[in-house]
Amino acid sequence: MTMRTVYRMDKAGSMNRLQQVDEERSSPGKDQVEVEVKAIGLNFADIFAIQGLYSATPTGSFIPGLEFAGKVVAKVGQVDRVEVGQDVMGVTRFGGYVSHLTIDAHYVTPLPAGWSYQEGAGFPVQVLNA
Repeated sequence: MTMRTVYRMDKAGSMNRLQQVDEERSSPGKDQVEVEVKAIGLNFADIFAIQGLYSATPTGSFIPGLEFAGKVVAKVGQVDRVEVGQDVMGVTRFGGYVSHLTIDAHYVTPLPAGWSYQEGAGFPVQVLNA
């Protein structure tokens, strides 16, 4: 069993509910990639979700985080946008505050040349909002 570190909340309402825990990693399914997350974004929607003020916040236990950057460590299926070992950035509907993220390959894109992981993690949601 391979583990990952996650920052999970039992429910929204306070930053104090955010707890670091280890959970089992999931293997990529068809047309998915696994990303070793190196940086995460912290944006307006994340803060509102953690506080329970965002209408899209999941009920019950959830992992915050809408944007991330990291390195592709595995891929399965018809994934031709990115390669194993490539630096990427991406978006997710919550779940970004993790050490390893399995996600549909359409939600990641190569990190532009010269960009840091931090720049990549802070970019996607801002652009989508603009």
